[in-house]
Amino acid sequence: MNKAIPISLRAAGAGGLGLGGWALSRPKVTDPYKEKYSFAILKDGDSALWDKKFKSLENANPTHETLRKATGSVGDESTRKSHHKNGCREIYESSVKDDKYLDDFKKYCSKNNEDAIGGSWIAVGTEDSVSPSKWNDKLKALKSKKDQETLQALKTLAGKVTDSPDKAQRDELKQWCDGQKSELFLGDNDPFTSGIKSYCIDG
Repeated sequence: MNKAIPISLRAAGAGGLGLGGWALSRPKVTDPYKEKYSFAILKDGDSALWDKKFKSLENANPTHETLRKATGSVGDESTRKSHHKNGCREIYESSVKDDKYLDDFKKYCSKNNEDAIGGSWIAVGTEDSVSPSKWNDKLKALKSKKDQETLQALKTLAGKVTDSPDKAQRDELKQWCDGQKSELFLGDNDPFTSGIKSYCIDG
């Protein structure tokens, strides 16, 4: 043994280089939520969204053990809020390959399209008795861009749109838009975000 090596370093080597060695020995998580859905992760500054998701936990029955500690309305609220954030952060570090927490992630720990995109989603009905111009205008715009559309559902709908859109066509577009509200936000450059902004947002 080289006697010139300090005892402290030899001890660290024997122990796996201390904390650094422990960190290096930890198994790497494959496809953690924080990377797979990076645009949907709640940041520390998203106070209003944290509060919104926390309130939705009150009468909920999440799968994740730490999130279960955040449910109910009895006891110290700050403690339950801490459990909420800790539970979400534990999910962020876990792998999406184990999807048992996906529903918890979507409901209590992430931004969906309605949370993130903003703007005023078209709220009028599709009946002929209601002015259908907003939906009709969106349908006509969709029809004009059929060849450029990359989302299959919208491309299929674009092929059905007539010069005078009917209620069935308006219903189909509205149902697509309504369904996108609760889906995970995948970033400003995602095709779904583009589709929502083009055909679901007023203006």
